[in-house]
Amino acid sequence: MTVKIEEKPSQQVLTTFALGPYPQSAPKAWKELNDWLSQNAPTLDGQRIGFGMDNPLMTPHHLLRYIAGITIKDVTENTGKDQIYPLTLPGGKFAKHTVTGPYKQIPDAINHVMNEWMQKSEFQFDITRPILEHYVNDPNKVPEAEYQTDILVPVMAKDA
Repeated sequence: MTVKIEEKPSQQVLTTFALGPYPQSAPKAWKELNDWLSQNAPTLDGQRIGFGMDNPLMTPHHLLRYIAGITIKDVTENTGKDQIYPLTLPGGKFAKHTVTGPYKQIPDAINHVMNEWMQKSEFQFDITRPILEHYVNDPNKVPEAEYQTDILVPVMAKDA
């Protein structure tokens, strides 16, 4: 497994969220965001970023929160919908690993970075920032075997 360290700037993201187990809440949040975008901002073309807000080992599955978002340059007005809102994701150092194939591989990739790669590295998990999933290509335009997702685990130097 290849992991690279990358420095990322903070990003403004237009988001929505859904509750429930991540395999159900992620598609629900993406559908809501994509429906809103197709009606209100059909030409918006930013990076698609998603992330879970909660640890599924510590949070009841019906209360897990998944955020779906698209990067934007600037939000100057209200979106007109309570469930679509701007959010600023903090920048910093991230351990990046690219997953090629079905999205169901993402949890195993995150676990590998967190539990195997990080143990051998000079970095530790930065709990102040979320683990991000950057969806590199459009699942409506490529077969599932070609999906590409960058897993971005926030890190900082050990003993920092």
